[in-house]
Amino acid sequence: MARESLQQLSSTAATKADGRNLQHGRLVGWLAWLRCAICLALAGLAIAFSLVGAVIAHRRPRHRLGWIFCTVGLSHGLVTFTSEYALYALWTAPGVSSASN
Repeated sequence: MARESLQQLSSTAATKADGRNLQHGRLVGWLAWLRCAICLALAGLAIAFSLVGAVIAHRRPRHRLGWIFCTVGLSHGLVTFTSEYALYALWTAPGVSSASN
């Protein structure tokens, strides 16, 4: 009798642990999509800065603000690319990239 109740408790605990893992997996999935949306918004911001800078620099080549906007857009794009590449090289596929060594 005691042995059966112990087995029931252990199976209930495993079910709860599986349920928690499933909820944790869903949470991680939603966080991944949230991060994707933020990255797309930030990439859009980099594109917007570059586009505004290009328009200003094209119409008034000596205007510093256009070149500043172009530089901000370019630097933001490079920072985003390098950070995503570092995450890929170090966490997603460690050892695949020669630049991660």
